Amino acid sequence: WQEENMTTIEQLKPWAQEKINAFPVLQEDIEDLITLALDEIDQGESQSNEVYLAQDSIEQLIYDYIAEKDI
Repeated sequence: WQEENMTTIEQLKPWAQEKINAFPVLQEDIEDLITLALDEIDQGESQSNEVYLAQDSIEQLIYDYIAEKDI
């Protein structure tokens, strides 16, 4: 379901900001996921993998939020 293939934090950050702008209620959760990715990268994990995981988690967060609102 990912909209575009990002591999760097520099690509992820503006994309995540767009999601925060669209879903301000999720700002803290999205920022936490970005921070987690940065921490993992700092600890030696693959940047492209951490960016993929963060993007996937953010998309799932938004999907769940939208699904919950529709109930």
